[in-house]
Amino acid sequence: RPGYIDCCKLFAAQDALEKFDQTSITIENLEQTFIEMNRNPEGLFEQLHKSGIRIDLVFEIIQKEILKNNITHTSPQHFLINLLSLCIFPFAARPLMQRAMFINNAEAYDQFLEERKTQTAEFIIRAIKA
Repeated sequence: RPGYIDCCKLFAAQDALEKFDQTSITIENLEQTFIEMNRNPEGLFEQLHKSGIRIDLVFEIIQKEILKNNITHTSPQHFLINLLSLCIFPFAARPLMQRAMFINNAEAYDQFLEERKTQTAEFIIRAIKA
């Protein structure tokens, strides 16, 4: 909806807006990572290792947020898999989804992916606050 995000900014707390912005940026970064992962799956593991990303620390952070009741109670593994699935599936299943849902219209699917950045971020924020 035109102006929806601007309207939300009027009524949302600053920290919620910052988390929303961070989530949107993260989704965009994940998109590029998944494109590269599709081209070179082994490269992803190398990149994670080189960049210092440690899945065990990600799980620890998620678990702490769950214990502080900032994230709905679930296991860190389920939370991360759900998050990654929301981000990966539209790219991994693009040939099928583009054909079935967008009559093989690449531009329409690209627009859908662009909208999905906001949709996914909003969905995750609602899910963790449920």
